[in-house]
Amino acid sequence: STWGMVLKLVLVLCPIVVFGYLRVIEPPELREAFPNGINYSLGAFGEVIFGRQIFGGLVKADPINGCDPILPLDYKVENHEWDILLIRDDPDCDTLVKVANAELAGADIVILIESEESIKTQDRLFYVQSNLSNNMKIPALRITKADGEILLNTQGFIRLEFQIQKIVSKRIDYQLWMLSSSDPSINFLQEFRDYHENFGKHVKFAPLFLTSFCYGCSLTGFTQINNPDCVSGGRYCAIDPDGPGPATGRDVILENLRQICLFEQDQKKWWAYISVYDSLPNCAPHMDQTCSFNLMTSVGVDVGTVSDCVKMSFGLKGDIGALSILPDNYLLKRNQEMAEQIGIDKTPTLVVNRIIYREGLNPVDNVLQFFCKILEDSPPICDNLYIRKQRPPYFWYLLAIGFLICLLFVASYISMRQKKRNSYTNEYYVIDDAETN
Repeated sequence: STWGMVLKLVLVLCPIVVFGYLRVIEPPELREAFPNGINYSLGAFGEVIFGRQIFGGLVKADPINGCDPILPLDYKVENHEWDILLIRDDPDCDTLVKVANAELAGADIVILIESEESIKTQDRLFYVQSNLSNNMKIPALRITKADGEILLNTQGFIRLEFQIQKIVSKRIDYQLWMLSSSDPSINFLQEFRDYHENFGKHVKFAPLFLTSFCYGCSLTGFTQINNPDCVSGGRYCAIDPDGPGPATGRDVILENLRQICLFEQDQKKWWAYISVYDSLPNCAPHMDQTCSFNLMTSVGVDVGTVSDCVKMSFGLKGDIGALSILPDNYLLKRNQEMAEQIGIDKTPTLVVNRIIYREGLNPVDNVLQFFCKILEDSPPICDNLYIRKQRPPYFWYLLAIGFLICLLFVASYISMRQKKRNSYTNEYYVIDDAETN
């Protein structure tokens, strides 16, 4: 579809600029070999530290390809708090296996040497198709084969300086990878809706739906029709949302499809639908077709158009039944391909300008603050956020209560001191009277 092509272009050409550098500090002769620094691309995974200037010693991995466990980095040089591990990214094993081994060895950053001369521009993101990407903690850089060979052939201690100063974007393109049966996904969308609307033209959003597949079904060519948690013969599956209850994984998949169709047809009505998603008793979070269509009708959606879209996504014209949902589904296939490209393996996952957001979706103000930080021209909602963060509504109440507690403490202390003083005075008079007598 046209929307699908646009989304793919957004993922590839999204307006993001990452300003940063990788420089050689010592030895001097190596610094002269890279007068303008070392060109690199940044992995769209791991916890990237923006704005911090990092100095570190470069360590060559042992083994250099990083496929087997790497010798621990017991080497720490004074005034160099970061260990930067250099690894050849030859196609011997999965790239993220190398990064995972580097992390286990104690590396703070990993530099991957390209197996081919494919990096043509500086500061571009690279993706790795692997289910391990969400588990990575350390950032990864990729440099050209030629530059990597120079580093490998340099003897002695190498000191590097690295910084990613800021992400600057004129617009935020973000996607939420979700399931229609996921309470955390729905809750985030309901709470974030007002923020989304306040950002206006500064943001572009798309809901994307993650599916799994039936491995056993793949062995028989995806021809099985008796799996209640799958469609398309097992190509796209979801976990049963209520165990022994009436809902199935197939119900979740079909609701995903209804939401995809609704969003493509009318984004405002999709947001309205999500806002009341849990309003019907005995429906959410595992929405069957009857519940879904009743709720869509309540917010003004033409359910016939949505139903036709779902059928057409299977290449069908009649009713959907067990046999009729055997064909492949182009909408689910598109989502699955995107998830594999970025490395999405769990929900909810927020992707902001092609980078997986890792700070958590709750509270939603964290996401709002992140958006405000990376926008080149932030809207008024960002100013209001910082005012609210500096002086929350209950701030003065807490301050007043604290002041009263301090007053009570001081008054109590003074009262106790006065009682002691009076006690000593009374004892003095008693003694004085006794001596006089």
